[in-house]
Amino acid sequence: MPSDTRELNPQALQCDDPVTGLPGRRALERRLSAAIGAAERSGGTVGLVLVDIAELHLINEAHGHDVGDRVLQEAAGAVRAGLPQSASLFRLAGGELAAVIADTDAGDLQELQVQLVRAVRKPLQVDHGQLLIAASSGLALFPRHAATAPELLRAACSALNDAKCAGVGAARVGSRVSDSLKHLDLVARLHRALERSELDLHFQPQIDLLRHDVTGIEALARWNDAVHGEIPPARFVKLAEGAGLSRELCRWSLRKACRQAKAWRDSGLYRGAVAVNVSLRQFLDPDFARAVGRVLDLYELPPAALELELTEDVAMGASDYVDSRLNTIARMGVAIAVDDFGSGYSSLRHLKRLRLSKIKIDPSFIAEIASSHADRSIVQAIVSIARGLDIRVVAEGVSSYEQAETLLALGCTTVQGWLYSKALPADALERFVEGFSQPPMQAARISAAG
Repeated sequence: MPSDTRELNPQALQCDDPVTGLPGRRALERRLSAAIGAAERSGGTVGLVLVDIAELHLINEAHGHDVGDRVLQEAAGAVRAGLPQSASLFRLAGGELAAVIADTDAGDLQELQVQLVRAVRKPLQVDHGQLLIAASSGLALFPRHAATAPELLRAACSALNDAKCAGVGAARVGSRVSDSLKHLDLVARLHRALERSELDLHFQPQIDLLRHDVTGIEALARWNDAVHGEIPPARFVKLAEGAGLSRELCRWSLRKACRQAKAWRDSGLYRGAVAVNVSLRQFLDPDFARAVGRVLDLYELPPAALELELTEDVAMGASDYVDSRLNTIARMGVAIAVDDFGSGYSSLRHLKRLRLSKIKIDPSFIAEIASSHADRSIVQAIVSIARGLDIRVVAEGVSSYEQAETLLALGCTTVQGWLYSKALPADALERFVEGFSQPPMQAARISAAG
């Protein structure tokens, strides 16, 4: 028994990471083997929680390794403070941290996992503003998910991959190694689908309530796999990022959207901008602005025919590097839109510095806008600020006339959502635009009342 105690003592583990002072992978493997051996003899459990800092390598590229090291240290400190005293913490590759917790049940471990992810999420002050630290997490439990230390690590890695596919801030529980094989198969099938152009774009219109017109169209990637069926966009986008395929996915979306925009312009159906979503990884690609220019030239499109949508956490990254990229593309004449506005850590001072064309209000502020004074006040403030900065506003997720009327009263005249149309294949979108005959808002209100 004394020898087991010495093996499991976290203080006896050698610290070999100069940034965090934490032990590394080899020490983790020894700790897991010893903990599992002790659990086998006592009938106990061993939990392994992985916490991965979101886009640490991109933070290093955009802000430098000094800032990246600060992010890593802050995250490690937050995780360490949230762990039980008996737990051991390790740093693996990149922004990945691993915690080993013995003798805890699955429910307590999942609760701890969620608390750790929340503890990591915080703004960090950098030279030109704030940088949001965020993370995802995966966990696995011995003996439920694995019988050996290598299997437990693989099960936790599988859960972490699932969490990354679900989005930043997600936490997932592991399963047997067969799920890892499914993940790898999906990655391989996505690679083939991109090579063979087997994905598709659907298009959702944006409606001007006053002009009663389609004033914008957003292109949204869709993947219907022959084996696994329809894969949710959030999942295959994260799959692409994790597998190094996000560049191919983004370039494919740009080409297909611009080809469709060209066809609509030539036919006279629609001459406005088609919006394409861009990830942080693609936006920070040094060749991205040139790639956008090449696609526009290929299809002989004016820059105004394209709009790039970035999520708020990307566009409001409080970095001169991000600002420079945004403004370079805006100077080309390509419109820049901020998606999910209001859901993150926007800085009004930073908003003033950017050459934005459009702000899209996050759907979370729209769902209960007709009955929530707080949501109405937030939307009214966003509309007022945007109007003062000559930035257009679109409300996303509009699904009822009541929501649309409330937005119209608050000065938000453009909406996007299922009230008018879901995202449609190109041919269906063409029929929608040609046959668009929804009554103007005033007529709709009178009709509904009487």
